[in-house]
Amino acid sequence: MKKLFAVVSLLVLAPFSFASQHTGNASCATDSTWQEVGYKAASQGEPATQFYNIVQSCDKPATAQDEAEFVQGYMSGIESFCTYDNGYALGRVQKAYPNVCPTAMADDFMQGYEVGLQKHNSVNSANYHDGFKHSRKPIHSANSKRTNHF
Repeated sequence: MKKLFAVVSLLVLAPFSFASQHTGNASCATDSTWQEVGYKAASQGEPATQFYNIVQSCDKPATAQDEAEFVQGYMSGIESFCTYDNGYALGRVQKAYPNVCPTAMADDFMQGYEVGLQKHNSVNSANYHDGFKHSRKPIHSANSKRTNHF
C-alpha cells in the first residue's frame, strides 16, 4: 500500500498536459500495453513521472485507464528494479542513484549500491597503484646530459 501511495503521489504531483500535446509520434504504447510501458520504465530506474514524458509524444491523449495501467506495470517493475543486485550493479559502474525506490525497498538497493561503489573504488585504486608502480621511469637516464639554463 505504501508503494502504491508513493507512485500515485509522484504521478499526481507531476505536471499534467495530455490534450495539448500532439507531436505525431506513434511510439506511444501502440506496440505494447501501458502496463508493459510502465514496467519497462520502472525496471530501467526511470521515475514514475516518465508517464507524462511518454504521453507528450503520443498522437492522442492518455486516459485515466492508461495511467492506471501504467502505474500497475510501474509497481511491478519497481519491485524488480529496487533490489540489492541492481543497486550493486549501478554502484559498480558508478551510475548515479536514480532515487526511484520506495522507502520500503530502498534499504536493500542502497546496501548493494554502496557495496558496488566500494568495489569499484577498490578495483580502480588497485589498478591506479599497479599502473603507477609499473609506469615509473627515471626522469633522467644515466647517459643523459643535464644542462643548467641558469
